[in-house]
Amino acid sequence: MAQKTLEALSVEPLPFHKLFVSVNSTPELFRHGMGDLTLQSYLDSLSSGPTALIRENGNAEITEHGRNVLANKADAIDLLGIDVWYGGVHLTRENLWRWNRDRQALEHRPPTPWK
Repeated sequence: MAQKTLEALSVEPLPFHKLFVSVNSTPELFRHGMGDLTLQSYLDSLSSGPTALIRENGNAEITEHGRNVLANKADAIDLLGIDVWYGGVHLTRENLWRWNRDRQALEHRPPTPWK
């Protein structure tokens, strides 16, 4: 969801209702039945901290950090951190799983060293 959000905002800043339609209309996300509160939760996490990937102020817009993540010049977890539960798995820097788009497989990643 974060990837699709950054992709949508890389084109232009969007108000929430248009961003929701843009992100939720992608087949990958639509089949999961994302609601508006789920998207807002993602926006809150993407816009937190000094290295926020987006900025919210009437419209949501991508920051330079967000553009660097989209261009694979930066890692979102390095910038924002992670501490979230998904389906019984606690994702942290020490227990990180990532989707490998090229291999179409879930992979366990070693801890990211602090910078």
